[in-house]
Amino acid sequence: MSEAISYTNQKLFLASRLFHLSARAEAAPDRIAQEEGAIALLGLAYQGLLNELAATRRLKARVGSLAELVEQTGYETEWTQRLQALERQPGSWLHELDHGVQGLNRPGAAGRPITDASIIGSTASVTDWTRVIAEMKGFLELLRETNQQN
Repeated sequence: MSEAISYTNQKLFLASRLFHLSARAEAAPDRIAQEEGAIALLGLAYQGLLNELAATRRLKARVGSLAELVEQTGYETEWTQRLQALERQPGSWLHELDHGVQGLNRPGAAGRPITDASIIGSTASVTDWTRVIAEMKGFLELLRETNQQN
């Protein structure tokens, strides 16, 4: 379990650093590359979170999605239900993360066309992603605290 925790923490830390670097990037391609890299790292951190949940259920296999976690456990837990609710809740950290990761599959930075105009509003974007990271960390802290008590 400690390996999964280290992995998740590392990805969150690196994503945070990339977002902070992107706020200072002068060239649009640098900013876009850093933002997309950070979003991808957040996606990996979420997979780490899912695998921390899998470890609490004594699952040996790694999982890549919430649906896969539910399928492998054979039932929904309080934690998977919380995550499912967050997925459906607009503005939640998980809804925003899902939207961002899906955006990586579209042309441009998280679905934006690659132009100098894509720089506009990126400070707000970094602020939004900082909130996503903070809320994800809060979820993880609560999960880990609860699992230590059990």
